[in-house]
Amino acid sequence: MLRKILTAVLVSALIFGTVTACDKNTSKNSTDNSKKNEDITLAVKTVNFPVNGGEGNVGNHTIGEGEEYLAIKVTGYANEIIIKLYPEYEKAAVNQISSLAKEGFYKGNKVHRIIRGFMLQAGSKNGDGMSSNTEPSFEITTNEKMRHIYGAVCMANNGLSNGSQFYIVNNTDKNALTDFVGEQLGTYKSYGDKYANVVRFAENATADITKTYDTLGGVPFLDGGYTVFGQTIAGWETIDAVSAVAVKGNSSGEASTPVEPVIIENIEVRTGPYNA
Repeated sequence: MLRKILTAVLVSALIFGTVTACDKNTSKNSTDNSKKNEDITLAVKTVNFPVNGGEGNVGNHTIGEGEEYLAIKVTGYANEIIIKLYPEYEKAAVNQISSLAKEGFYKGNKVHRIIRGFMLQAGSKNGDGMSSNTEPSFEITTNEKMRHIYGAVCMANNGLSNGSQFYIVNNTDKNALTDFVGEQLGTYKSYGDKYANVVRFAENATADITKTYDTLGGVPFLDGGYTVFGQTIAGWETIDAVSAVAVKGNSSGEASTPVEPVIIENIEVRTGPYNA
């Protein structure tokens, strides 16, 4: 599955947002979900990070006193997705998403793109995956301490700048980094400067980064290409459930549009501490 995604990504030049924009352990419902308009409470999924006390989203997963974090409520699911933010690494992205959330920009927004074993994407102004010229934009930045591990929250971009769209990594393939380095990295190198940053990130992966990918999974071929600004620390079961909904082809033929709309009820900015 991931190999097919890698091939498609190379062809599409790693662009989400303006142009367009598998976990097999989805949690079971713990309540009757036969009633419409009633939130489903999912069995809580616990994810244990193999590295703690380190840097970036690989090693630091604590929301301390006074720290702002995000709580994403998806309509139909009682379990919120809790996101730790990293303004010390990606201040512009954190400020952007937090400001838009406080303004209510994401209320009623569609999760317009879902690819199981890859990511789920939201934040398009009109819910169609197309950016608007009226949306604030800012520079695409990357940091080697911020990686596309399972649950990472990242900015989608149009190839030139970030806007309001973001995505959450949902891939739990524990061989993702090993397969990428062993089978795909050479292809990326052959493109020269085009993917030089992606190659550098892969070659500079520390033991802690490798251990985290090997434990949680992720999409390492996006490292160095997109801004990672947050990390899921709770609500994994909601990510898994949303990632498993039925999808259909979009206008480009990609099977990623939810058959039934998936709506973000709200994204709240809250203040820590938070204990997962």
